[in-house]
Amino acid sequence: MVILLGVAVFLSIQEGHISVAWNNQFYTVRLGLALVCAFIGLVLLLQLSNLVNDLFYLPKEWARARADRKRAKGYQSLLRALSAAAAGDHKAAYVLAHKAQGLMSETEKGLPLLVQAHAARNRGEESHADFAFQELMRHADTALLGAQGLMQKAILQGDHKGALEMARNAAKTQAKIPQLLKPVYDLELRNKLWADALKTLEVLDKKKILNREEIIPHRRALYHLLADHAQPEQKRRFILKAYDADKNFPPSILRMATLYMDHKQIAKALALLKKSWVHNPDPGIFNAWVRLCKAHEKNQDHRHRDMVELISHHPENVFALLKLAELEIEKSLWGEARATLARIEKISPVKDVYQLWVMLEEKTQNRHEVVRQWLDRANAASSLRTGWVCGTTGRHFDHWQAVVEPEGLFNTLQPVSHTSNAVSIV
Repeated sequence: MVILLGVAVFLSIQEGHISVAWNNQFYTVRLGLALVCAFIGLVLLLQLSNLVNDLFYLPKEWARARADRKRAKGYQSLLRALSAAAAGDHKAAYVLAHKAQGLMSETEKGLPLLVQAHAARNRGEESHADFAFQELMRHADTALLGAQGLMQKAILQGDHKGALEMARNAAKTQAKIPQLLKPVYDLELRNKLWADALKTLEVLDKKKILNREEIIPHRRALYHLLADHAQPEQKRRFILKAYDADKNFPPSILRMATLYMDHKQIAKALALLKKSWVHNPDPGIFNAWVRLCKAHEKNQDHRHRDMVELISHHPENVFALLKLAELEIEKSLWGEARATLARIEKISPVKDVYQLWVMLEEKTQNRHEVVRQWLDRANAASSLRTGWVCGTTGRHFDHWQAVVEPEGLFNTLQPVSHTSNAVSIV
């Protein structure tokens, strides 16, 4: 208002006159008065245009306000439905969710439908639950929820093939939602369709549904499974692919070494195991290297020297030092064996080292009281455990396997190298 008054005053004090000729008559008006009148007319015109605009949009504003009220009532009903479901009153939860669905917009009906589906399922009304899940699948935003609900029902009924078919249909009809491929992949694993799962995994990798830390372990495990079920001419190709997928994975390394040995390439197998041990001190790799040297090395006198050189890369690896002590006792290197056993005892006093002390004592001085002392220590110590442990069930396995039966768990084994107490804690 101050600005408007200021402009009006400024215009009114302008000096001069305006003369207008009209039908042979002359009209003279002071310039300030004419400017003020024009300014007032402009302000009135603007106000009139705003009024017309408000009248034009009034129905839309009423509709928007009505929609906001309905939406607020819908969310209130949805909140009450969730509270009823949490309290176990599934009938009230279904009714309130259905009411919320009618009050909310089309793009917001996903959550009310989901509540209806679970409430109906908990009441044993499977037909209503299936209808709600199918309604969810009609919309792109809720297709994943609907597919998972129907697949979960099929899985609980033991129909894994039917669940896979539903997942594939959902992924096909909603091709713009790449997340629907993840249930397809999980169910292909459940149905042990390894080749199909590998193809789906490549799509998941391409669309960035899974990160690289998940893709690599799954890919190598699938190649191992395909190699287990492949014909001899294809088995080699899958083993090579599993090794290329992760060249530091001990089972892949061991299968590559076995492949070399099958083709009489002993030097390549030994070089591979030695190189792999330097980068990854896995007990299985070292054990395979020891067995291969023992079976194929012509000059057995070099075995001790080579083992010492190999252990120098990981001088505190207890498993490798125990193997070295066994070799030294076998070759009657009593002084070296005593030094190695004392070294192991300082690193980790496990039962295995005391059992080797007993063996060494029996082969040298054979003092019964000393043997009894070592046996007492062995009974009180924990055994060195190597192998693999399932991250889901906690069970221990001597060898890696891609699928843990009878649960059918895929790729859940992790390497362990602890004492038995540590394994039980894991």
